[in-house]
Amino acid sequence: MVILFVVLLGIILKISELLERKYELHRYYLSIPFVGSVILLTITVLTKVIFHYRLEPPFLFQRVAVTIFLFSIGFQIALFLNKLFFKRFVILLAICVVLLIFFVHISYFVFPPYNWIVGDLLFAYNEDFIKLTVPSYIQNDMVFWSYVQLAIVFFLTPVFLSIVSKRLDKQDISNIQNCANHLYQEKITIPLTRETAYVVLFALGIVVITQHITVFFLYDYVYAMLGGFSYGLLAKTRQSKLDEKTRMFHQLGTIGLYLFIMTSVQKIAFFDWFRLSYTVFLIVMAKTMIVAVFVVWIVQRLFPTLSFSEKLVTAVAGWSFILSAPVVCMHGMRTVVNKHGAVPYVLLVIPPVILWMVNYIHLTLRLILLQ
Repeated sequence: MVILFVVLLGIILKISELLERKYELHRYYLSIPFVGSVILLTITVLTKVIFHYRLEPPFLFQRVAVTIFLFSIGFQIALFLNKLFFKRFVILLAICVVLLIFFVHISYFVFPPYNWIVGDLLFAYNEDFIKLTVPSYIQNDMVFWSYVQLAIVFFLTPVFLSIVSKRLDKQDISNIQNCANHLYQEKITIPLTRETAYVVLFALGIVVITQHITVFFLYDYVYAMLGGFSYGLLAKTRQSKLDEKTRMFHQLGTIGLYLFIMTSVQKIAFFDWFRLSYTVFLIVMAKTMIVAVFVVWIVQRLFPTLSFSEKLVTAVAGWSFILSAPVVCMHGMRTVVNKHGAVPYVLLVIPPVILWMVNYIHLTLRLILLQ
């Protein structure tokens, strides 16, 4: 069954690529993983309703996919690491912390249980974080609401990008980014080399070893990012075929990310949607629209010198990051990059912030408030 599921995902991914290319769906910000997620979700629902069978991804499949992606991110960060990268990292982290504190305080003015939704707990959603900071009686509801939010943000991402792209000031992309464009071409083909095989084995090993070790939020993908970063520094020192390696790992990481996105969105099919409250749905929708306006305003005010592509990537990242899981954030950013060109000093800055750094500050803040 594992092999059949992987083959099914491969077929869906290839069909999605053909549909996207034939109808130029990127014009409407409809990405390959977006089309693939819709197809996989439809098949999963039909399988569940007609055959009463749960078509779920194999054990650890998602973890290996996202770990491969984060290895590629770590490798690329090592190549672009400089003062500009560090400056943007600090600025983004500072903005995230300010927003985090803002949502914490907002929750005090809302009656329970809706304060859990309006507040900060879905900020860069992490299920282990919920288990550590939320009373047990509401944990299952929080997981359900998080997927309600994920579904809304995921399916509204093309709408968000279409509207915001018309409102942002268009500027030329810098020469640095033009030089990087050829490294970031979307290509749904696994590069079969010895190095990519080592990366897959490394990801699998990290996942198996660390699946029950989450001390200080050091998950498998964090180790993978650090491993990719270390290998990137080594390759940078040797100056050996850097462009070729970057393109190869980016390509492999893209497939890992797309598989992770598709199987994450697939989980929507397994929830009992009859328990959905209209009140909760309306609150989540209102929060989604308010955050959208708020984030676009911040990008326009605080980042006037960024190029159009950078502003759009930052806007969709901030919007989806505040509202739901990082998987939607990464999907939105990659959708922009695939249409408008590479923006490494934004695309590569955001993953370590949303996947790791913010969790430390968020957890510390929550534990202080719980005392």
